[in-house]
Amino acid sequence: MPPKVSVVMSVYNGEKHLTEAMESILDQTFTDFEFIIVDDGSTDGTWDILRGYEDPRIVLASNDGNIGLTKSLNEGLGMMKGDYIARQDADDVSLPERLGEQVAVLDDKQGVGLVCSSFVEMNHEGQEVGTVILPAKDHEIMDYLLRWNCLCHGAVMFRRECVAHIGVYRDEFQFAQDYDLWLRIAERYKVANLSRPLYKRRISPGIISIIHRQAQDEYARLAIELAEERARRGRDRLGASISQSHPNAWQRRRSFARITFFWARELSRQRRRREALTMLARSILNNPFSRDPWALSSGVVRRKLRQIARYGLRMVR
Repeated sequence: MPPKVSVVMSVYNGEKHLTEAMESILDQTFTDFEFIIVDDGSTDGTWDILRGYEDPRIVLASNDGNIGLTKSLNEGLGMMKGDYIARQDADDVSLPERLGEQVAVLDDKQGVGLVCSSFVEMNHEGQEVGTVILPAKDHEIMDYLLRWNCLCHGAVMFRRECVAHIGVYRDEFQFAQDYDLWLRIAERYKVANLSRPLYKRRISPGIISIIHRQAQDEYARLAIELAEERARRGRDRLGASISQSHPNAWQRRRSFARITFFWARELSRQRRRREALTMLARSILNNPFSRDPWALSSGVVRRKLRQIARYGLRMVR
């Protein structure tokens, strides 16, 4: 029997905190998992630590050289056997109930494709310095997600079918590869957060988001631009589609209507009214039974939308 969950970790020269990170997964109350760890060409004692474990749930891979986080994670995804994929970073800590509580959400709510949790921030020495409580409802998460990455990469669990339908991390993203993937998942599935912190994220001078802040921000902006492209055109410049691989046409249309509505709301906040109107029109044309687009508009805009619903998108072109 394949495991229920595949936990995927990539590590590069992470000997200092690696044991603590690994033990936090191996000590989970939920035990039906495999632990895939990719050593990305480490030059310290990382590989020796990994080989020192005899737990049969651990699956190891070693790169000849350092190929980077994106490719290493995809290597791990290529080895997975579980129905669900959980991420874990090599210097962070998962609390004992994390996997069990996230599995329960995905088992219970078939429309949810990804679940994260709130998290505790700790310093380099492991001392807790704060708690980040993430938005819990799907529409609240989308409101944040279209502006910034409100999900903690290491604390996420998502369905294997998400990878089958959407693809893996994209090689074009040296940084913010998780943000790009979450946006693509959110276009087809609901996203959930557990308000209870189930993860501890280490904040230290060596983490990518601090050392490469400018590049991280640029890649994050690219992820948002590509998501907007997909909402406008159905496909982005890198080839990802917003409407592929759904079981039937009605589900594709509902998914498309949902994401275009969220984009309309975001564009409206930015006072990009004509673009917001186009997105609202697309949402209505793909799911005329949803009340959301009509609730967002009023007066002249609502009359315009009625015309669009009757005559098509050429009304705003």
